[in-house]
Amino acid sequence: MSYPYVDEYVVDPIPVCCFTTRPDCDRDSQGRSYPGAVNVLFVCSRNRLRSPTAENVFRDWPGVSVASAGLKPDAEELLTAEDLEWADLVLVMEKRHKSEISRRFMPHLRDTRVVVLGIPDDYGFMDPELVEILQRKVPPYLRGR
Repeated sequence: MSYPYVDEYVVDPIPVCCFTTRPDCDRDSQGRSYPGAVNVLFVCSRNRLRSPTAENVFRDWPGVSVASAGLKPDAEELLTAEDLEWADLVLVMEKRHKSEISRRFMPHLRDTRVVVLGIPDDYGFMDPELVEILQRKVPPYLRGR
C-alpha cells in the first residue's frame, strides 16, 4: 500500500478519536472516515514512558494516526494482534522489542515494517531529552510513507 508523502498530505480536522482510543478507530470526532492516514504504532516495554511520549509528540502529525502499546503483561495498554493488524508502521524502542513482536505475533505482521529506534529505557514521560530524540529519529520514517 503506498501513501503520499506526509508533508504533501494535509488533513483537517485531525481525527481526535484515533488519538484517544485504541487503534480500532478509523473515524474522526464527527464520525467521518479518515482515508489515507498512515497508522503508526509505538511500542515499548510497559507503555508508561517512551511509547506514550512518542504517541503524544506525533499525535498532531498530518496524515498520521498514532497509538502506543507495551509488551509486558503489566503494560498500560498491552500489545494485541489487532494493534499490529491496524498498524502500517511499527516503531519499537529497542531491538528486543522487535524480537519479541516477531516471536509472539509473526502471523499478524503481514508486510508491516517494524523499525528499531534504539531508545533505551532511561527517560521519564515527556522528558525533554526523549522528546528531542523522538523528534530527530521518527520523522524520516513518516515522510517516506
